Amino acid sequence: MNISTIPTDNLYKFIAIFGLAIFISSFFLVKDTDLEKRDKAGSEYVIAKDLMDFNLKRYNESKEVYDYLGDKLQSFKISKETDLDVFLDHRKDFDESCDLMNLRYQEYYDSYRDLLMKQFNNKFYEDLIKFNKSRSSNLIILGSILIVIGFLLWYYKHQRYIDAQKAAEGNKFLELLNHVSENKIKNNNKVDLDEDKIN
Repeated sequence: MNISTIPTDNLYKFIAIFGLAIFISSFFLVKDTDLEKRDKAGSEYVIAKDLMDFNLKRYNESKEVYDYLGDKLQSFKISKETDLDVFLDHRKDFDESCDLMNLRYQEYYDSYRDLLMKQFNNKFYEDLIKFNKSRSSNLIILGSILIVIGFLLWYYKHQRYIDAQKAAEGNKFLELLNHVSENKIKNNNKVDLDEDKIN
């Protein structure tokens, strides 16, 4: 294939139309579903943070009770037979507070782990949207450049010559039309003169 026969008109139009397609499609990169997922992940993160704070508070309260009962148990002195029953009651309370503290710690740990997952999801969707917005902006710029370059090349390297050719053909046609009109007028005048001579 000879390079001089490449249809540059179509190539320039292709560049411009391809740029237009990129420009239009770039507006659809940031999807509504991504925005909804980000909003959902953000609200889930806030809920998980509140739950973790609540569980941490409950754990700290149970730890205070545990520490108080532990101190009370250590300072308790058995002096009589009745004191042994009181000591065993305190020991039972201490063991229950220990179990409660472990339960609260497990709840806190579970909510903290859940919070980390929600934080990861939230960050993931935030980063995805930032990336898509950045990519969208870059594609808008690229599409705009391709549109301008394609249409300018198409016009300056091809279309203006076609326009000039059509204008020249149009001017020739107008000249021909004027010449025919002038000849018709001359012929009509000549016919009128001939008729006057005959009369």
